[in-house]
Amino acid sequence: MAKRSSKTRVEEETAPAASGRGRRRRTPPPLSDGSERFEGGDILAEVEGELGGLLWNSLRNATVWARATDEARAAMAVPEAAALRAADLESIAPPDVIRAPLEAVAATLDRPAEVTAGEISAACRSISEWASAQGFKATAVDFMQAAALAMPSDASLAVTVGRLARWRAEYPRAESWFLFAVSESRRNGDWTSYARAFIGLGNLYGERGNLPAAKRAATQALRAAKRHSLREQEGMALHDLFVFAAHVNRVREADQYAAAAARVYGEGHPRLPRLAHDLAYLWLERGYHADALPIFLALRPHTTGYREKFMLLSSIVRSAAGAGETELFEETWEKAVAAIADTGEAVAAAWLNMAYGAELAGDMERAEGAARKAFEVAEKTREGKLRLTAEALLERVTAGPREEEAERRPVRHVRGEDTAEEIVALLEMGVG
Repeated sequence: MAKRSSKTRVEEETAPAASGRGRRRRTPPPLSDGSERFEGGDILAEVEGELGGLLWNSLRNATVWARATDEARAAMAVPEAAALRAADLESIAPPDVIRAPLEAVAATLDRPAEVTAGEISAACRSISEWASAQGFKATAVDFMQAAALAMPSDASLAVTVGRLARWRAEYPRAESWFLFAVSESRRNGDWTSYARAFIGLGNLYGERGNLPAAKRAATQALRAAKRHSLREQEGMALHDLFVFAAHVNRVREADQYAAAAARVYGEGHPRLPRLAHDLAYLWLERGYHADALPIFLALRPHTTGYREKFMLLSSIVRSAAGAGETELFEETWEKAVAAIADTGEAVAAAWLNMAYGAELAGDMERAEGAARKAFEVAEKTREGKLRLTAEALLERVTAGPREEEAERRPVRHVRGEDTAEEIVALLEMGVG
């Protein structure tokens, strides 16, 4: 039996041609269906009532037109169907934002040879963007796919289909569209879409747990971004490489990627606070509290969401305790306790941070109370991993002091101080 190649589809797609630089590689057509029983079927379950039926019929019209040849389109006119669609548009009264796009798609019923690919693609894209804003994930991906089928040479549309399919965890469909985008963007010289497609592939492989393939895809994106001076994509690729390095506990490598990403992002970049938080939390979990603390403090003006605020406060509690900043620990503890919600997303994680902080400060009573809250919330929200972690911490802090407990001293990361100072400076410059 022949041995199977260990190459991923990314490696096959980007490998040099066997003979000659001009040889074009063939990419299989992207998958056009996901988990639904028939194409577009999830729209009917997602969008209730007659509007769902109108959207589903419009999707069918757009995809049939997009897949047809010019000769076939000339014979597709059905005036009776066009009249019925006009009546449906009047009686159903879709939201104003998608009324004109639906009318543009309806034109394929009575004058299919006259409408252009650009018109159908733009209409389907508008409907997809509306659906995405409404949280209609299936509708969003199906109409964006119709837009891409109408304009297959526009690789940016293929990238967006891949991203939306990944959003729905439709990984095979997402991968096929990202790979199609790689092929089309390279053929057309659209290097922004080329880099974005590889960034999408890297995130997809990372979500599926294939970190080696994820790193290869992100590295390919980084090379393309540097070669073509695409600063935005360069920063995104470096950020992803940081995340992948952190997942496999390569702290020094993660530091390097994070520092490089921060420099590329620069002050005021919307992704800089997320990068800074991810790096500080990596250090926090590795015990480098003194290095993480200044970044968490610099993030305070950049944190606006309710959940993000109490999570940040809990991280400051933990890092301040580990860094020996007793006054800051006490001051922030009270703020965090007042801010944390009773239950919900990130609540168990915040209480767990608090428990670790109290343990580092030597306050076992508060550590026990916070660990118990983390355990109770994690049980309610069915966060199994957090529940087990909280349970282990609870057992440790209630067991009493160990006979020979080592003196707690702030631990500094070998490279952390310089990286922290650089990121803190960028965050402070970005405060309006």
